[in-house]
This record gives sequence, C-alpha cells and structure tokens, in this order.
Amino acid sequence: MEKKFFGKMPDGEEVYAYTFGNEKVKATVLNLGGIIHKLVVDGKDIVCAYGNVNDILCGTGYHGALIGRYANRICDGKFTLNGKEYILAKNERGITHLHGGDVGFNKRIFSVTQMVEKDCEKLVLSLYSPDGEEGYPGNLDVSVTYTIKDGDFSIRYTAESDADTVLNMTNHAYFNLNGYDSGTVTEHTLQILSDKISEVDTKLIPIGEMAVAGTPFDFNTPKTVGQEIDADNEQLKLGKGYDHNFFICSDEKTDGEYYPLAKCAVLEGNTLKMSVYTSCPCVQLYTGNVMNCEIPFKGGVKQVPRNALCLETQEAPDSPNHGGAILKAYDKYDTTTLFRFETK
Repeated sequence: MEKKFFGKMPDGEEVYAYTFGNEKVKATVLNLGGIIHKLVVDGKDIVCAYGNVNDILCGTGYHGALIGRYANRICDGKFTLNGKEYILAKNERGITHLHGGDVGFNKRIFSVTQMVEKDCEKLVLSLYSPDGEEGYPGNLDVSVTYTIKDGDFSIRYTAESDADTVLNMTNHAYFNLNGYDSGTVTEHTLQILSDKISEVDTKLIPIGEMAVAGTPFDFNTPKTVGQEIDADNEQLKLGKGYDHNFFICSDEKTDGEYYPLAKCAVLEGNTLKMSVYTSCPCVQLYTGNVMNCEIPFKGGVKQVPRNALCLETQEAPDSPNHGGAILKAYDKYDTTTLFRFETK
C-alpha cells in the first residue's frame, strides 16, 4: 500500500491518498470523504474525480464520495421519528435535503487503517458523527471497509448509534468502463434486475411505485444506456434522463465476505464488464444528466453530460417519511456492495 500527501483542507487538516490493490484492480482512496479518486481496472481509470482538494470542495456531483447520513433525497428537509420532528438542511435548490446536508460525510475527514491479508487488501475508514450533526439524532460511529480481492472491489458499511436515528449510506462513484476520459456512457450496455421504480414528482421525491414493464425503465433485458434515455416519457423529462430508484428483484446471489449478496446490475463497456451485487434493497441509476460543472476532472478532463453513470445501492429515497431506514439505538447497521470486474 502507498500513502501520499494529497493536500490540505481550509483549516489546515491534511488529506492523504491511499493506493492499494492488485494487477487486475487498483484503487486510490482519499481520507477526505472516503473518495474513490482512482479505480484502475485492466490499466484504465474508470471513475470520475476532481484533481485537488479545492476542486473537490467547490465542485458538484459528489464524485466518488461516501454519502451519509442519508443518501438521496428527504422531502422538505424534515422527518418525524418517535413523535419528534427533525429539521434538516434543504441543500438541493432550497427545497429538498440531499445526500446528508450542507456538510455530509463527503466533506468529512475519516480516520484510516490499512490492512493486508493473505488474499486481499483492505482500507478501513472510520468517522464519528455527533448527535445533532446536520440535524440528525444520535451519536453515530461509522466504519467503511474497502476491499480488493482478485477482480472484486467491495464496500462494507457498518455503524452504531446511541439513539434511534435514520441511516442510509452509499458511495457516489461515477463509472465509465472505457475510461473516465473516453466520452459518454450512452453506448454502454446496462442490465438492472428490477420490476419497479420509485415514481417521482418535480422535486424528484417519490410519489409511488411504477412498474418498469413496457417503459424506458425496463433494463431486465440488457440494452444500451442511450437507447431510450431521451424518450417521450414524463419521468425521464423530470430527471433529464435516468435519475431514479430501482427496487431490486433478483434470485441470483454471490457469496460476500460476511453474508450473501444479490445481483442487481451489470454494466458493460467495450472490453470490461462490471457486475454489481448488494445487500441493499434498491439501486439508484443516475446517468450524469447535468454533469456540466466548469471545474474539470483530474488531468484537466472537461465534464460533459452523461460522461459516466452511478449505480448507488441504497434504501429508497425519502424512506424516513414512510417509516423506513430506521437504525434503532445500539443495533448494528451493516450493508455491503460488491463490484465484480471481468474482461470481455
């Protein structure tokens, strides 16, 4: 493993980059936000990321970062738990709470432990989130483990709170399997094992569930990302493309390190195939529809819409307002997502 100085936060706190892996898969992860700064598979860097600390803090898109306490959206920036209303930041257009608030986990510095085992390498990132941070209840201890073994790259999220709270963590990596600097992903082939999505309103907040059969959201039979992305469909117009939660329905499993994981998606580029397995009930497909920030990616690569896509495993958006995504005091939060890479 390598540890290199990456930069400094505005308060002088140091940011480091940790590189680990094998000949097939090699990752560079920052202690800032747990950001996957590079993910090199078969010699190609397949994730978008900013090149320095200032660009990360000023740029949009949450590229490669850990998301918490709540990934995705919470309606009107509030929820009620145990009869008490909790007020959160409306950090998306002043109307919606998104990805943990003004200073989510994506902007926090994590403690890092490096581990080398006989058949894999691991990076363990830890974070303490105090009661009331960004409006959320409970003192929360978080641990995220990145593991590389053969062609597998996995992320395990564990946490415990001293009070009832809500929690929904994910990673916001943007993938382009031909290389992050190779153009758009509209010609990538995608399969998502799902029979329904969250139907959304103009704020992209769920208003119900919609069957995918007969719609552009049916990816059960693989098709290119761009095949129907601009179809005359109201849901696609609201998201300016795909920005929707898919409920996973899959009988295919793989053995995770700690428990079985369900197959939820397969993404294929020109020469590389990525299969996604998870213990989460849902996955958000976001096709980078507004990837237009003027700040370039590492290497000066200009951002363009649909440059890459996200497959964010998660609980459904706005679940806290529907009795979901609750972590009871001293219960253990534990989810895993695995990305399996194969050369075509």
